Amino acid sequence: MSESFHLKTGDTAPRIEAVLRSSDEDPVDLRGSGVEFRLLEPRGGDVLVEDSVTLVDEIEGLVRYSWDEEDTAEPGRYRAEFVVHHTDDTTESFPNDGYHHVIITE
Repeated sequence: MSESFHLKTGDTAPRIEAVLRSSDEDPVDLRGSGVEFRLLEPRGGDVLVEDSVTLVDEIEGLVRYSWDEEDTAEPGRYRAEFVVHHTDDTTESFPNDGYHHVIITE
């Protein structure tokens, strides 16, 4: 399920936390996997931020992304996703039913 996150320009908090869930709504086991956060333009899909996340709870699929000031420098509406690189060399994006929405205001 996608969520909306609201920040002001230059903010580094709140951090984005999400539980990555399968299409059956079960938490994804992230043991051994690499996970990155991507912030994309609302249209066209240019990737503005691509960075690793903190695995808060690998078994329960809980991840956290901590913002840099540069990440939130430009006000606007953006799309965000977490990308998991599984140990079996497959890649999966979350949420799998769209994107999180990030709104940055002045």
